[in-house]
Amino acid sequence: MNIDCKANMMPVDVPVSLVTAPVVLGGERAPKERLGKGQEIRIKDEVQQVVTGLATLAKGGDIDQAQSSAAERWYRDYVMGVVGARDPEARRSGKAPDIHASMLARTAAIGRCRAVRQGLGLCGEIRLKLLLVDELSFSAIAAKLLPGDVNGRKKVAAQVSFLLEQLAELYAELDRQRTRGAKASS
Repeated sequence: MNIDCKANMMPVDVPVSLVTAPVVLGGERAPKERLGKGQEIRIKDEVQQVVTGLATLAKGGDIDQAQSSAAERWYRDYVMGVVGARDPEARRSGKAPDIHASMLARTAAIGRCRAVRQGLGLCGEIRLKLLLVDELSFSAIAAKLLPGDVNGRKKVAAQVSFLLEQLAELYAELDRQRTRGAKASS
């Protein structure tokens, strides 16, 4: 998940995928700064790819599709609401939304991020940021959160797996509330 924050706050033209994020295209190597983040790198078809922690959990069967989708949804809400990137779905459709629709969408994304923070707490939000926004490996997250713990990687993987389960339930509840609100107003 690479976001071009400096230029125009729009997602980079690389497809957003939480399973593997392409580091570079065309067979070139990733810069040292990228490799220095403590990420697992895989080379597939002469392209370096970062294997995210989410991909590791999905491959190991620790999370299901609902939890993976919830993680991607939170990431999109965070990037759109907090970082301020434009809606990638509207961009792909070729329809440029007006400024009012964009601001309403951003406000809704901020509201969902706030609901996640209230539901999961600050520690949960920190773990989500480290995993999804910073794209750190479990080892790197453990080094930040549990320095010196020999089982830190396993503990962080278990915490994140449980956190994603809670996140999926939280988004399901938010959807139910929105549906009830829409039915009540009609």
